[in-house]
Amino acid sequence: MNQLIRRLPLLAAFCLAACGGGGNMPTHTLADGPLVVQTLPEPTGGYSDPGLENTVVRDNDSMRKLWSQVYRNTTPVPDVPKIDFSRKMVLAWATSSSPCYSFALDQVAVKNGAVVVNYHMTSPPPNVMCAAVVSYSVHLIEVDRIDTTVNFVMGGTI
Repeated sequence: MNQLIRRLPLLAAFCLAACGGGGNMPTHTLADGPLVVQTLPEPTGGYSDPGLENTVVRDNDSMRKLWSQVYRNTTPVPDVPKIDFSRKMVLAWATSSSPCYSFALDQVAVKNGAVVVNYHMTSPPPNVMCAAVVSYSVHLIEVDRIDTTVNFVMGGTI
């Protein structure tokens, strides 16, 4: 028993060395790179509210609120998708345009510790006639949950 007590300081030193010396825990940085995107159903009935901008959803209550806002002019309202918010998050934003413009999601990626959503709008050719109606296209995507800043960038590069 006496030998065990004498060796306890040595055992404690080994334990501290094994877990990094007992100092600050090493910080985990996110690796830069693209994220896998799952597109969610989007309303087709002409969403007309400019209030939906750059929304990050990380829980069921926020998802139900977003879904009711996005589909408030749609009947019947589709069921809210089942999302495992412990592993996933939903990113949503609206872009204003006339019906002749097209939208494209370029990439969703981690860059310098933040999630960057990069998209662009394409205008119609000059000789195409378009209705003078402004609507808001709503875009909803599901990606892996990362608890960091999310930046929405139109026309930029990642």
